[in-house]
Amino acid sequence: SSNVQLLMSLFDTTRSSTLHASASLSDSDEEYLQRITTQEQQRRLVQQERREELRRIAAEERKRAEVRQKREQQRKLAEQNARAALAARVKRSSTATAHMQADGDTPPHFLCPLTYEIMRHPVVASDGHTYERDAITQWFAKSDRSPMTNNVLPTKVLTPNHAMKSMITAYVDQHRRSQSKRPSTPKLPAILKSS
Repeated sequence: SSNVQLLMSLFDTTRSSTLHASASLSDSDEEYLQRITTQEQQRRLVQQERREELRRIAAEERKRAEVRQKREQQRKLAEQNARAALAARVKRSSTATAHMQADGDTPPHFLCPLTYEIMRHPVVASDGHTYERDAITQWFAKSDRSPMTNNVLPTKVLTPNHAMKSMITAYVDQHRRSQSKRPSTPKLPAILKSS
């Protein structure tokens, strides 16, 4: 390396002094200096190309990181929106369902874990949990994670849970029959009320 620098400085000095100075070098020395100069230029060019490649790779990685961060923010926002929508839906639950739930007799596995309402169309998601079809469909529109485990689901395929639907239907029918069989409070005659 120091020999190369010495030869380069010698070559530059010789070249700049006069046009006749090149005649003092032999043809083989001139070829050697030219070869060294060409090699040094190629080495510098390769280094410059490497630096540019590293800059390009770093810029691409920064862009990928920004995209990942933006996607994560969008995913979190979608999950928040889905939770808010489901919370609003819980508030709008029907009075009949609310009454059945309020009596404390409704088995908890008959209630959708998203809406806390008795399921009418129970389906099983790939996380193994049963949900109301509309509630989990709305959830999947905004998130690809399980609402119960928060794990990414391998698929959004929903399978009807016929056994659960049969049990819920039987329970609701039984509940309605028991409600209709309850004796109404007899009205007391006016004479008995005053005493």
